[in-house]
Amino acid sequence: MADALRDDQVVGLSEIRLHPAAAEGGDYRGDRMVPLYDQQHHVVGAAVIFHPVTGEGPGDGAHAHTSPDTGLLPDRLPPRAMEAASDAVTGLPSRAEAEVFVTKAVNGGNCVFVAPLKVERFDFLHQRFGKSLADTVLQYYGVFLAQELSPGDYLFRWTGPCFVVVMQERTSLQDARRNVARFASVRLEQLFDLQDRSAVLFISASWTVIPVLPGESGAVAAAKIDEFLSSRLE
Repeated sequence: MADALRDDQVVGLSEIRLHPAAAEGGDYRGDRMVPLYDQQHHVVGAAVIFHPVTGEGPGDGAHAHTSPDTGLLPDRLPPRAMEAASDAVTGLPSRAEAEVFVTKAVNGGNCVFVAPLKVERFDFLHQRFGKSLADTVLQYYGVFLAQELSPGDYLFRWTGPCFVVVMQERTSLQDARRNVARFASVRLEQLFDLQDRSAVLFISASWTVIPVLPGESGAVAAAKIDEFLSSRLE
């Protein structure tokens, strides 16, 4: 944590393993520590992210802990059937895991709501400032989304500049839209370090909420999500 706060950078934790005495389901593998900022870009804490080594069932999620300075990240992230399936840039569970997770949820007879979010002007950022800055934007936005999750919400990295929030505990489409609108409609302003200077970038996302009914599957949800994302031109 001292390295992350002092050097203002993401620090890998791959060599760290935890074995909580009171926890079921085995060990947790360290992933990364991400600095967190206030509106003046001052470092105010760090999010510490761990993933379960053996957890597979719904509810046996990865845990994201924060420093006492912030308490920002929720203690709920979705299960991962294989450690290697996580997204390399953000550390979040992948598209494949999202499809499996949704399929299990609707097989239980529940209606699930999925909210795809696509970072706007991402191709421009990638072309103008390069892959490193583009990846940093995705990491920043992924941390922002994780901070905003409600109980019963799960966050996945989809493809490219896209994330998906899966909601299991919303009573209606209107309820799900209200839940997502409170954070998905926010236009973020953040200072990023470029190669030879710093720049303030504004980050926003296109989004919608899609119901996935009992009897459908993660593949059906994926087709609906892809249809929405393909319609959102840069």
